Amino acid sequence: MEYALTINNIQYNKTVIFRKFGDIAKCAYYTPHGNDPTTVAHVSISNFHPDPLMILSATVESPYFSVKEFFPQVVGNKNYSEEFFITLNKNFDILEQQLYLIVQTNASRHKFPIIRRPMPIEIASNTLNVSIDSHTNLIKFDSVFNMSSRTLSFRVKNNNHARIFLKNVFTRFPCILVERIDPYSDGAIEPFQTLIVWVRITFVAFCNTNTTITFNFEHKNVSIGLLYNLLPGTMKLDIALRNNFIIGADYEGYITVKSEFADKLRIIDIQANYPQVIPHKMPLVITNYSNFVIATYNISLDENFPLTAGFFNILRENDTFETQKKRWKELWTGNFVFPIEIKLRLENGFYFMATMDGNISHAAFPQGIIDFGTIHADEIFCKSINLHNPFTRPIVFTFHDIVNETNPKFNIKHRKIISIDSHETKEFMLTFEGTVPGKYNLEIPVMTNCTPPFTIIISANVEYPRVRFSNEDHNMVTSIEFIVGDDQQYMLNKWTKCVYVTNNAFSPISMNNLYITPNTFISFRANKTSLQPYQTTSVCFDFSLWLFDSDKTEGNISFTVLAQHYLYTLPIYVKISDKAVKQVNEAVNKTMKVISTIGLMSPFVSLLISITVFIWFRKDMKWRERRVHRAAKQYSVKEYTTAEVQKDDLTSNPKTQWVKRRNWTPKSANDATIGLMAQLIQ
Repeated sequence: MEYALTINNIQYNKTVIFRKFGDIAKCAYYTPHGNDPTTVAHVSISNFHPDPLMILSATVESPYFSVKEFFPQVVGNKNYSEEFFITLNKNFDILEQQLYLIVQTNASRHKFPIIRRPMPIEIASNTLNVSIDSHTNLIKFDSVFNMSSRTLSFRVKNNNHARIFLKNVFTRFPCILVERIDPYSDGAIEPFQTLIVWVRITFVAFCNTNTTITFNFEHKNVSIGLLYNLLPGTMKLDIALRNNFIIGADYEGYITVKSEFADKLRIIDIQANYPQVIPHKMPLVITNYSNFVIATYNISLDENFPLTAGFFNILRENDTFETQKKRWKELWTGNFVFPIEIKLRLENGFYFMATMDGNISHAAFPQGIIDFGTIHADEIFCKSINLHNPFTRPIVFTFHDIVNETNPKFNIKHRKIISIDSHETKEFMLTFEGTVPGKYNLEIPVMTNCTPPFTIIISANVEYPRVRFSNEDHNMVTSIEFIVGDDQQYMLNKWTKCVYVTNNAFSPISMNNLYITPNTFISFRANKTSLQPYQTTSVCFDFSLWLFDSDKTEGNISFTVLAQHYLYTLPIYVKISDKAVKQVNEAVNKTMKVISTIGLMSPFVSLLISITVFIWFRKDMKWRERRVHRAAKQYSVKEYTTAEVQKDDLTSNPKTQWVKRRNWTPKSANDATIGLMAQLIQ
């Protein structure tokens, strides 16, 4: 017959003796003395054999227990060995299990079973005016509004030597919802320590029986009952606010309520977890079937907002672009989602709650591009982009220098700081001076006080300026546009536009080196046959739409000048509106009616002449009409806009402004360009 020793983890109120009859050894377990938190038993071994017994070893088959202060010894007949101890390790497991004390003697091996069970867990209410009945283990409430909630706190005490873990708090009853709301705790409770556990209970339906909430520990479950009287009805609580928030912005919304309870509700307070709520006068009595705004709701994602304070610290504490970029990338892992909770608190401690998820993102200024296009190495050019502030507070843009700004190939100047007030737009002007031909793609690092750092790309193609195209205001001309609209002169007359051509080379330019894409309706003429260095002449382009011939016209038309083996091209654009095509038909019809009327009113003698003129004129008009229609088919646009050469509103890219001329160093041309021009002239 065997006896097993039960070891409790907190106290021992009696000495337990283990015997195994028919054997020669007896193991006695004694209550530990004092308050040693690790020793669970004092053990002595008695010898029932008539001869002395050699005790060689004593061990416990468990990773959580150890034998201390044991040493081999000889025990005489009916004598006890010296005491040794069974102690707990630090990695103690609270789960119930069976242990064995193994004693090895010179005569035999003994295996003594030990059963250990945890001590009870104490759970008490930590909420004011809420108690747990010690006899029924119930929490009793009076009348409870349907869909209302109550937050309760509990003191959970661990009366064991070992650490225990609270995994979850839940219920198996569908009439209530239970949620643990202290997620920052991992549920670990050290020996003889207490953990405060917060639980939200929402009453969603009536139950015929008492409901329970269950504390789920790693080794056992502990349940507490609830007793209440549910009042039927609904309370609709809404948060009227957008759910996409941008760092640095301010938002305002409203909180509305609609009650469908037969009883009146007395609201004593409104609470929110993150934003600021400005309620109406409190307390507030809500009657049956009432629907109104109860409070305004403000949220500012600034340096004082807990979820965005870290980003503002990065912007404030790091003054270099690379450091800001690195720190921001480490902190920003995507859009942040945070819960917004609004509570309407009642007099009895219950409350109604509305929740929504707020998404926090950051304003990302697009990577601006300042494209100077083709510019000259002996001139300075300015260009700009517009920066807009969409926030309710000012934005300060800090523009850093380009890493290789000291490069002798170019020189860039710009403002270092621009402050933009709320919803305003300011221009960022950049001055570019190229000295050596080449293609440049540069970046200006930009930092702000509320957005991640970004860059502005600068693109330029610097060439030696043999030829410049400009208008009468000395602004560089990058294209010529003929737009056919209300003006009917294009039908019978030439439409002319002129540009200035300046020779910036040290050698003369022959006007024989001017070239236009083959076509039948656009021609050019120059005032001079040659240009001396830094001399200017005008080149005019005549536009005759009725001469258009699709078989003899290439799709893209441009004007090209060859200067010292460099090609300078000026694109020519033609746009024909639907209204212009309609006017062609109307003009032809009106003209033919006039000629027909004159022919009928003429004497019979001249009728033959009138018919001949009519046929000839009709053929000529129809010939022109067909060519206009062919041109319209290739160059048509939906809407007509009056245009002049190089007008700003015609292009999404603002024009490049020529500032001044400076001395330059000539450089020889390449053979590839010479060969290309030779092919075009042929």
